[in-house]
Amino acid sequence: MSTALLKWVAGAALACVVGSGAAWAEWTPEADTCARHPDPNIVIEACTVALDSGKLTTEESARTLANRAWGKGQVGDNHGARSDVKEAIRVHERGGRASAWNTLGTIEEALGDQRAAEDAYLKALAQLSAQGGESISAGDATGRAARGNLAWLYDGQGRRAEAERYVRELYAIAPDYEYVADLYRKYGLK
Repeated sequence: MSTALLKWVAGAALACVVGSGAAWAEWTPEADTCARHPDPNIVIEACTVALDSGKLTTEESARTLANRAWGKGQVGDNHGARSDVKEAIRVHERGGRASAWNTLGTIEEALGDQRAAEDAYLKALAQLSAQGGESISAGDATGRAARGNLAWLYDGQGRRAEAERYVRELYAIAPDYEYVADLYRKYGLK
């Protein structure tokens, strides 16, 4: 499995979690399906119906757009995924959810824009800090994924010091995180 596909797999788990919390004020059955279904085609359809219903709050729309972006990415529509996740970030009241920024990073990387991917991963970590402070010890799922994505990106670019920083941060909070097990070994942590 390629690194890019692994990142999408990690992003898939995160994107599905984006809307899987308790029911929201106007959360529709379609939005719930959009947030929870494993089939990307069903996710895309359900998200579109939910978004077109006009019943979602701004926050719910942001979550639903991010989930539809995941679905589109899974079926190979990376440009559509990029558009949806950027809109999710734009409409979010506080500058986008950290998970949406991380998902944008995976999309940008899949589209070959490593600089945009790096910026998005860094914004995911900054947003975690700004929205209540995910501490490095908390091991938030998005924080783990963004750190892992940065580590892989920097390692692939030969930016060893930067890669090692995120590998070590990640190891401190998630020593058994399979997604970066190869990097743990490479940087002498396992």
